[in-house]
Amino acid sequence: MTSYATSIVRFDYYGQLVLFNNNGWINATEAARNFGKRPNDWFGLSSTAEYIEALERRLGITRKSGNGLVEVWRGGR
Repeated sequence: MTSYATSIVRFDYYGQLVLFNNNGWINATEAARNFGKRPNDWFGLSSTAEYIEALERRLGITRKSGNGLVEVWRGGR
């Protein structure tokens, strides 16, 4: 089994390092911290909810199936 630490993809976003795992998941807390923000600053916007819903529709992803685009981990890695 591949560990999270060995499956990291590094990406430079406007001079800030953003880390993805090889499945495309990003640690939003770390990414937001680079810009002096918190994920809730972005997730709290109605435009964000609309964007996520439109993207899920376009990709054929449903939250009911447990395959949504956003996964929240509290107290995790």
